[in-house]
Amino acid sequence: MPTAEPEITTRASIAEDGATVGGEFGGVVVTARAPAGVATSGTELAIAPASKRPPLPAQVAAAPGVEITLGDGLQPRQPIELAFDLSGAPDLVAQLSEPRRPLIAVDDANGESDLLLASWDPDAQVVTATTPHLSRFTLLVTDPASALREGIARVIAGNDSAEPECASGDSAMVGETDVTLTPAQPGIVPA
Repeated sequence: MPTAEPEITTRASIAEDGATVGGEFGGVVVTARAPAGVATSGTELAIAPASKRPPLPAQVAAAPGVEITLGDGLQPRQPIELAFDLSGAPDLVAQLSEPRRPLIAVDDANGESDLLLASWDPDAQVVTATTPHLSRFTLLVTDPASALREGIARVIAGNDSAEPECASGDSAMVGETDVTLTPAQPGIVPA
């Protein structure tokens, strides 16, 4: 007789074999699996909705954010696996096509942000990542190539400003050092 999958809840106590919490957030089922040794037995692991974060330049779409906590602000002793099941979010799945990539934005209470690399399994429609630090997590669909093209266009468009000091001569100040550029031969200097 097959055993039933344990019910996923938004709060669980760490047991000898760890704990799993999860929930549905805007059609995305997010789970956090904590392995054995992640914290003292009885410590609570919880997942809850998080406030919306500002978009990144490369961001095409985003799932609702979640906040994952351990006890009273503890950090895990072992990394925790995050899974974002997108089978209930077909619009988000449709955004994950080449060259777009999933990333997980990690935002802490101090406003600091980081990104976790994520893996996309298109057959299972699940994005996974591992984190050694708990905070607020938002699955992002990003298009790095598009962001790079836009960034280059902004630099080119903004290049209407005055020429840098070194453009009008053969020397420039670098810190407190005057650097003189002298080519070995007259003419065009190869880069």
